Amino acid sequence: MTSGFTEVLARETSALAAVGDAAGFARWRRRLVGELLAPRSPYALVLRADGSEHERAVFLDRWSDLLTAAVARVLAAAPTRGQVDPRELAMLILAAVHGGTILSRVARDPGPLHAALDLAFLPLEQAERDPLASDGRAGPLDSMAS
Repeated sequence: MTSGFTEVLARETSALAAVGDAAGFARWRRRLVGELLAPRSPYALVLRADGSEHERAVFLDRWSDLLTAAVARVLAAAPTRGQVDPRELAMLILAAVHGGTILSRVARDPGPLHAALDLAFLPLEQAERDPLASDGRAGPLDSMAS
């Protein structure tokens, strides 16, 4: 695996290991968006890398595994888990990261990346909301778009 893939996975291993709640995911998301939108960051370079299909598949599988574990930890502590599958949600987050980054780069606007991540995190936000709260208050991940 190329050094870029290895570096990003090392960073993600550390960052996602610290995620245990919505606030942890909010911190992860802010850091990740900054990395993705910085033209010379390892994240931006890896997403544009021409590595072999096998290398890219291994990289994405490992990143998905890290995200799946973080999502599962957050869901385990959620008041209501609903029908959220941690692996599917991790893949949705990765799809939002990749697609949102491409659209944001083309538009030269972080909006598409934020919109994609907002939608990807919606199932987790809903699981984190207190099912007894009926006052319409915002969930803990609502403020992550900023």
